[in-house]
Amino acid sequence: MRKPFLLLILALSSLLVIPEPTLQNGNGPEGFLNAGPSGSTDYPWSMFHYDQYRNGVTAAAGPSSPTLMWSYTTGNIVYPSPIVADGFVFIPSYDGTLYALDEYTGSLIWSFATGGNVFGSPAVANGIVYVPSKNGYVYALNEQTGSVVWRIANDNLTPVTSSPVVADGMVFYGTFESPSAGFSEVVALNAATGAVVWKYDVLSEYVEGAAAVSNGRVFIGVGVPNPAYVIALNETTGASLWSYNTGLSASISTAPAVAYGNVYVGLDSTRLLALNEATGTLVWSFNTPGGSNATSPAVYNHAVYFGTGSGTVYSLNATTGGQIWMRTTGGAVTSSPAIALGSNMIYVGSNDRYLYALNIATGTVAWRYLTGGQVSSSPAVANNRVFFGSKDHRVYALGAIMPRLYDTIVSNSTSLFPGHNATLTITVRNSTSPQSSANLTLTSSAGGLLSQPVLVGSG
Repeated sequence: MRKPFLLLILALSSLLVIPEPTLQNGNGPEGFLNAGPSGSTDYPWSMFHYDQYRNGVTAAAGPSSPTLMWSYTTGNIVYPSPIVADGFVFIPSYDGTLYALDEYTGSLIWSFATGGNVFGSPAVANGIVYVPSKNGYVYALNEQTGSVVWRIANDNLTPVTSSPVVADGMVFYGTFESPSAGFSEVVALNAATGAVVWKYDVLSEYVEGAAAVSNGRVFIGVGVPNPAYVIALNETTGASLWSYNTGLSASISTAPAVAYGNVYVGLDSTRLLALNEATGTLVWSFNTPGGSNATSPAVYNHAVYFGTGSGTVYSLNATTGGQIWMRTTGGAVTSSPAIALGSNMIYVGSNDRYLYALNIATGTVAWRYLTGGQVSSSPAVANNRVFFGSKDHRVYALGAIMPRLYDTIVSNSTSLFPGHNATLTITVRNSTSPQSSANLTLTSSAGGLLSQPVLVGSG
């Protein structure tokens, strides 16, 4: 049922030209925005906060109004961020299951039960889905079928809540502290085989958040029980490059964002930090209201966007940390903002059960959508839609409802002889109304047979 739809996209691609946002050059996230291959999800949101730099920005557009396209009910709360790639939406639930849904209909294609709660978001690369679980395993699954490509058990089966990042043929993530071993780890695996490339012991701390990878460095936060700190490791060897001690007893369940030569990190209490990417020295810090958390930041056009436990979403100057604007929601914000350049919007969830769409320049609320539970899930944006989860156990897709299309290919002849021609007529319909058609002429040089109709398929 999926293949004819892909053929349809290829057939119609020459009929429609969509202008893309103008991307800027320079030392920032704009240069890292890449479209997917022909026939796939445009600008796939392939891991938490879009890509390995964790900037949370895509050139794609999001919806201009909160129209429900579809929703899907899982077996428990949905905290992680959806991943949208290759026509799939991959979303874990706290029921321990990864769900692979059709991007356009929300129908279930396959599911995989890990045997433990899934707190981190998956990542997709080269047809493989990487899934962390609190049962102590990381799984690599075939994206088309959900079959296991490989799996790896962490030392002493320490839980993993860190969302994997895939870069340069490797998968990077952190683990909780192992009570028996007395330390947690940052791990690098071969993405194709699951073989361990290196491990970095982090002593008696927790690595709850996700890593970012840039310029041969792996950046990740380390939390309680001792003062939280941020570390940079050599991507190839795992050797320590620098460490920044925050002096605060806090966890770091967020992912750093790397842009403009800085590493931007939200702590689970008190503040957001900007550190020099090369040295780890403090560039600036921003104190959050009431000592509340700061989410994983999104970074674009020399501005940093993040939410706080006070319910406020901020835009700060990426160079100085000065406030540009702020917008208050009706509940704590633990959802990390997603930026859609095609619509100049920021999408972010709140514990008041709403998903918000904010104007990127002013923070003005364009619209909001009410769910049945707190929205801690960080949104993903692709193909003019926004995808997110809620603590009401559901996954949502908001955007224009796409009509179901049908294509039919008919030949005017069932037999071909040397030198003869046959005409194939391709008709595309929305239910029963023809939408477009095309004629193709095939020349036979050796004879052959065709069945009629050649192909009838639905999108």
